[in-house]
Amino acid sequence: MAFNKEQNRIGTLFQTPFKRVLVKDDLYFTQLVYYIHSNPQHHHLTNDFRKWKWSSYDRILLDKPSALKKQEVIEWFGNKEAYVIYHMELHKVMLDEKLLFED
Repeated sequence: MAFNKEQNRIGTLFQTPFKRVLVKDDLYFTQLVYYIHSNPQHHHLTNDFRKWKWSSYDRILLDKPSALKKQEVIEWFGNKEAYVIYHMELHKVMLDEKLLFED
């Protein structure tokens, strides 16, 4: 409310395009993890999402304590190597598809 008053605006801070989507299956959840990590590159904020300063992608691989559910994510993919491989392979597929659509 203080921000709204200061900025002379009304409503929530996250009006649009925020929306909730029910995650119904394991494959969708797995792809969603990649989507979240690759989104900064998709929107041209970085050349490589794996090096994006504010991404949890790299932080999940670190053994330092944090509030992230690192172990759960790594276990979801099987292990750290599988996590990295999944991201690399899906990233390659997405780049290949993008190149196909640009022709």
